[in-house]
Amino acid sequence: MANASLNTIVAHCDRMLRTADIKDYDRAANGLQVENRGTITRIAAAVDASLATVTLAVRAKADLLIVHHGLFWGASHPWTGKRYELLQLLLEHDMAVYSSHLPLDAHPKLGNNARLCAALGLRKLRPFFLDRGQYLGFQSQARISRSELADRLQRAGRLVGVDGRHLLFELDQRLAVGTTQAVPVPRRRSVDRREGFTCRSEPRGCGSYENGIRGDARH
Repeated sequence: MANASLNTIVAHCDRMLRTADIKDYDRAANGLQVENRGTITRIAAAVDASLATVTLAVRAKADLLIVHHGLFWGASHPWTGKRYELLQLLLEHDMAVYSSHLPLDAHPKLGNNARLCAALGLRKLRPFFLDRGQYLGFQSQARISRSELADRLQRAGRLVGVDGRHLLFELDQRLAVGTTQAVPVPRRRSVDRREGFTCRSEPRGCGSYENGIRGDARH
């Protein structure tokens, strides 16, 4: 099995995701959160760095876990109970953890926002959701029928782990009440991703749908 340097992988990810440039929550700690002895043979990826995902990564014989939601959000101590079990598992199996939250959200090609826009077939993307002086998402306009939108959402959901039926239900609610401005959809806690989808209504039931999609760590 081929080996790779942890430092090389971290440097590549930091450079590609512009980790040092993207502002995030104070305790997000983007980048390398836990190091190992320096050699990587297999990489696992998950949304959350939890005891469950670390356990699965260990079973897969990974020694680097890349996540969207890392280990540090609030107070990072005490390390007792499940937190101790997680730390023990990481150290015993020499597993490193790399986290990328808003830097991944904001990436114009690799980010979950960009991928969802691509999966929905949206073009001519424009910046969306200004946060801490930086845009984290994208928006686009498309005049399409409801049935076509439903098909796109279902296909996109299968590709990027979004519940297309939930998105369509939320859009129908906005149209039913005559929403005239972009309103973020409440996020749900899940093991996949948290996306928002907004719409603006127009006469005769033809919607101009604005994709305002961004990942969100709040739940």
